[in-house]
Amino acid sequence: MFSCFAFTSFAADYDTSIPSYVPYSGGAFFEVFDSNLGKVSCIFPLDFLDGTFGFNSAGTDIYNLTNSTVNGYVITSGGTVYTARANRFSYIEYRLNNTTSQYTALNPNVKTITATNINFVTDDPQLYNDSYFNRDYYIMAVLTLTCIFEGAGLFISLLRRGHKY
Repeated sequence: MFSCFAFTSFAADYDTSIPSYVPYSGGAFFEVFDSNLGKVSCIFPLDFLDGTFGFNSAGTDIYNLTNSTVNGYVITSGGTVYTARANRFSYIEYRLNNTTSQYTALNPNVKTITATNINFVTDDPQLYNDSYFNRDYYIMAVLTLTCIFEGAGLFISLLRRGHKY
């Protein structure tokens, strides 16, 4: 069915407070459910708040979209801290044991992001981290409604003047 109306699509509104089990007072972070570790928070330096993280083409995994490696931590809700990294244009990995160089891929479900202050690079309005609105959809809705009201006003004024169609 075709619809001539455009509606605004408001962005995801995430909690921006760092979870209490994270032993840091700031940083670029997100809290998500990982299939191996359960609820975890990934935290990185504040330099990586904007324009660093996005999603793979399927929208199922969080990726570092820059040309440099990002280092940080994966912290479980139980308080266990793992060293983490996201190589350039790749997914996040963590070390199970800080005495080994072997990393394990984080396996997050991006639909379970519950808290973040990161502005993810994405074109999926359901994943934006914007507590106000998705600006492009808002502008499109305003323009559409303006055209509808202008058209209705023109139609009514023509009816009042008695013009025939």
